[in-house]
Amino acid sequence: MKRRDVLKGMSIVAGGVLCAGSSLQALAMGDEKTADALPLVMGIRGLVRKDGGLMQPIQISVQHAGGDAPLVTMLDGAEIDRRTLGAGQHTFNVLIAAVTEARDGAVTVKLGESVSSATVKLEPVRKVLVYVLPHSHHDLGYTDIQSDVEEKQIKNITLGMELAEKTAGYPEGSRFVWNLEVLWGADLYMRRRSEAEKDAFIAAVKKGWVSINGMYANELTGLCRPEELVQLFRYGTELALLSLAGVFAKVMPRSSRNVRSWLMTAARREINRSRTRWMACRSS
Repeated sequence: MKRRDVLKGMSIVAGGVLCAGSSLQALAMGDEKTADALPLVMGIRGLVRKDGGLMQPIQISVQHAGGDAPLVTMLDGAEIDRRTLGAGQHTFNVLIAAVTEARDGAVTVKLGESVSSATVKLEPVRKVLVYVLPHSHHDLGYTDIQSDVEEKQIKNITLGMELAEKTAGYPEGSRFVWNLEVLWGADLYMRRRSEAEKDAFIAAVKKGWVSINGMYANELTGLCRPEELVQLFRYGTELALLSLAGVFAKVMPRSSRNVRSWLMTAARREINRSRTRWMACRSS
């Protein structure tokens, strides 16, 4: 089972991982198991949001050769699911209250007059807070010719602002924000778009619809001279001056390369001093 195939069926929300039915089945089955080889019952370490609460699924697999018949599933003697099955192989999930500690559960499946039993291992699901950061990676020339990549990055900014505007009325935490991994895309946009589009971009940054990062590009900072490190942050200051908004980038990305030079700290400090002086002059 490839990880990306599982992730396609997963819905990630703040507070934990909520799995759709297809992904739950994929998590439990794996590529090497056919439907005929599935066990009667299988515990799944995932959560499903239902009626405002979190439920934990158990996968049931039943082969039925007759006509329509009632099927009742019980856990530790209590009924947890009832449905009617036709002929064929059936694999489905039944939901129970999320467990808080590992334990064994006794599952009984009654199909018509036939009764089958098995023990299922139930384990708690670790809840995590997942932040989704919509952005586009800037590896210029790796996936397409440079001119096409440039146009795609400009289009990404436009689409990002449109989505942000459409979701502006959503509850906090669910509004779309487009993140510029580096400022090279913003520079392209400001050089090539109309005055009205430039103003719309600046307004989007002020509203928080577009988030800008400090560096102009993802550089191998360990190979940069101090002057070059300072230049990496230059456009962020120019953009703030251009907008007359004082909206400065306060973060910088770390993608593809896991190492940043310690000189980055000094470079950021020097940039911050310059920005502080600019803000003081502007206010006076």
